[in-house]
Amino acid sequence: MLGQLGIGNTWARVTPTVVAGLSNVVELVAGYRHTFARRNDGTWLAWGYNAYGELGAGDRSHRITPTF
Repeated sequence: MLGQLGIGNTWARVTPTVVAGLSNVVELVAGYRHTFARRNDGTWLAWGYNAYGELGAGDRSHRITPTF
């Protein structure tokens, strides 16, 4: 994994883990190696694999914590 869990590292987890920085989330969308969260105000957070720009950040840097 390349940060898809958003917990600040790339270690796997077998139990639920709190993702720091997530609040007021009303929707989660998980891709193959990346994740998006929509907040109740309509803003989005994204993290994980970004080799092809799939996070929409304008670059190809992977993110291991929620960004934007």
